[in-house]
Amino acid sequence: MSTVTSDKRTRRDNFAETRPFLDHGPTAIGATLRVRVLGMSFLPVEDSVGLQLDHRLTAIVGLP
Repeated sequence: MSTVTSDKRTRRDNFAETRPFLDHGPTAIGATLRVRVLGMSFLPVEDSVGLQLDHRLTAIVGLP
């Protein structure tokens, strides 16, 4: 009997692999991506900055 393995990857799996190479937490990365969507060039340096920015943008833009 053979088993079929599927290579279904989730965002969490991909993030887990790249995590050691990143200096920011998920909130800072999310905030960075959302700011770039708005056409601004701001890169949060600390997680606390990213977290604050993340909440503000979620309230303004209404992103999940």
